[in-house]
Amino acid sequence: MQNNIRVEGVWGRVFVLTPGVIDNQAKGAFTQGQCHALALALHEATGWPLRGMYSSPYIKDVEEDTPNHCVVESPDGLVDIEGLGVEQRLDGWDNVLPINKEDVLDFENRDYVTPNMEAAKLFVKAVLNRVKKQGGIMPKAKPAVSKKTKRNAKKKFNKAPHNTRPFTANDYENLKKENTVAAV
Repeated sequence: MQNNIRVEGVWGRVFVLTPGVIDNQAKGAFTQGQCHALALALHEATGWPLRGMYSSPYIKDVEEDTPNHCVVESPDGLVDIEGLGVEQRLDGWDNVLPINKEDVLDFENRDYVTPNMEAAKLFVKAVLNRVKKQGGIMPKAKPAVSKKTKRNAKKKFNKAPHNTRPFTANDYENLKKENTVAAV
């Protein structure tokens, strides 16, 4: 059994989380103070762009004010601790603007709590599983490459008459891009 972790939220609230378990404590933590940490962890894991949600339609730039909620944008819609459907749950927060990692890290200087990235990273897999169950498209994983495939690519490279230097990882990547080596 994993140990529970304590996470700071807004207004001094403390949430006790079970790593990877999306329960009311996790929902509270990642919608009331740590949404920026989870959005950043999801962004780093998937490459999905960061977004800030505002309840005011008048905000035009993240420099004007900090978002009410931070999320990532998947191909299927906005994602937070509850997966897809953020737009429906937060009806009225229709002003969604692009934000970047530097913005998110700067939010601490603008009255956000310190992002607990270690805690947020423990929930990425659970959120992505939830998105998948909701019918969302998952980010493409890098294909695994077998040792045999790399060995064959190295043999092919070294047999070529123009090569007088040792085979490197960059050579393997270049051969893969040229489609002369199939990734397994």
